[in-house]
Formats: sequence, C-alpha cells, structure tokens
Amino acid sequence: MKDEIVQQTLFNYDSSNTEYFKGHLENLQKQLRQFGFTLNLSKVYIYLGKYGPKTAFDIVKALKIPRTETYNLLKLLMNKGVVYSTMQHPMRFAAIPLEKAIWDLVTAEKLRVDSLEKNGENLVTLWRRIPDFLNEEVPDRDDKFQILKGANQIRARVSEIIRASKEIQILGSEKSVIGFYQSDSFSSMDGHGKTMRILVSNMTFMNDMIKELKRLRIKKMPSDVHENLCFVIGGDDLLFYIRNETENPLRVVAFWSNSKLLASSMRMLFDSLWSKS
Repeated sequence: MKDEIVQQTLFNYDSSNTEYFKGHLENLQKQLRQFGFTLNLSKVYIYLGKYGPKTAFDIVKALKIPRTETYNLLKLLMNKGVVYSTMQHPMRFAAIPLEKAIWDLVTAEKLRVDSLEKNGENLVTLWRRIPDFLNEEVPDRDDKFQILKGANQIRARVSEIIRASKEIQILGSEKSVIGFYQSDSFSSMDGHGKTMRILVSNMTFMNDMIKELKRLRIKKMPSDVHENLCFVIGGDDLLFYIRNETENPLRVVAFWSNSKLLASSMRMLFDSLWSKS
C-alpha cells in the first residue's frame, strides 16, 4: 500500500525557501489573536484564504487537525462571518478576503459596543428603581483591589486613572504604552494641570504621541529593567501588570488597588528609575 500523499502547505513544508514566509505567517497568527482567533482557527482561515475553497476532508488531511475539531472550527469561522460554504457536493468552504473580514469584524464589534452603551443607561435606570437594603454604610476609604483580565478591561481602567489624576506615571514596553495611546486612554490629557511622565523600553514609534501630548515627559527606561514590567500610577491608584503577554491581549492580567501605601511605594520606584534614565 502506497503512502498517502499529504499536501505541502506553509504549515508543514520545511524548506529554506519558505522561512521568509513562515516569519510573516507566525506574525499574522499573533495579530489575528486580537480578533478572537485561536491558533487552529487562524490556521484554517489562512489555509482557505491562501489555497482556495476546500472540503472539510482536505482541511483535515492538510492541517492534521482531527475531523470533529475541524468541523467545530469551520462552524466558528462561519459564525464570525469570515468563512462561507458552497452549495455543492461535497461541500466546500472558502474564506472571505482578509480586508473585508477585518472590516466586518470591527464593524460588528462597534455595533456591539454601541448596543452595550445604550442598554447600559436602561440598566442604571432599572437598578435605581430597586431600593437598597444595607444595614450599615460601606466604608469608602477601605483599601480595595481588583484583578483585571484582558487588554480592553485594563485599558478602560487606565483611562479612568488618567481622567481622575493630575499627575500620572507610566512604566512599560513601547508596545504597551502605544496600546494605551491608540485606545484613547490618553484622551483626557488636555485637562488643566495634568502632567504625565513615561518610562518606556523604546521610542521608535512614539513620535505621533509625543507631538500630540503637550504635557508629556518621556524617557527611555534603564536597560536592566525587564520589558514585561508595566505599571500605571495616578493619585492613590496603582495598576500593575501580573501577566503581560503583548502578543495575546486576551491573556493579559493586571492588579489594581487604591492603596496609598502601594501607590506611594511604586512611585518611589518610578522616581528612582526616572533619575537613572
């Protein structure tokens, strides 16, 4: 019995001629994570996009993904609207061009956020119609802490800290700081009397941010500071990255607290590093 011929793809073809494309392929898969693509979801989508319409069996054979998982992946991709099936037998699956797929995903996310914002006002109204049954007042000045998961949740808290503070200190990688900037976390920096100091690993792509934010002072952090270290201080608020996976925003985890002691301690660390930079 002859060995089964397996289609060579970018995912399984070992050759020096494909190393250049493999680098781009890995980078593309990392970027697709921001849109909710797991490793195998991106594999199937890229395979269909680069090799044309295929049957489920073709995908199983080429990518070595179990049959049941392949059908689940195709269903998820179709639900996302980035893959469609053809009406023929056997059924073939094809990828929506990436430009249109990204546009559709971003548009859908914007509509979801708009809907959440509108529904949020109704939720607040309903909440206020239900009376409070507290037996005693909750002390507002007790130290609090919270674990935040995912880049979006963390950036939203950074925006709150900057909005409520006059002096802000940020230490982090260039990618983390640019992420804050691009998510409009710095949009309230035009406020009267606000100042911001940033220690960053590199300043290669930060020209636009530096030009826009007039009250910004920025330095390159000492080379012996680990790039994954990232924290934000504003007033009594401290946000500290516990797990900083810049390549996978969904897996980022941060710790927030309003403890004066913690914020003061981290501010002393920041001032010490600032003086050495």
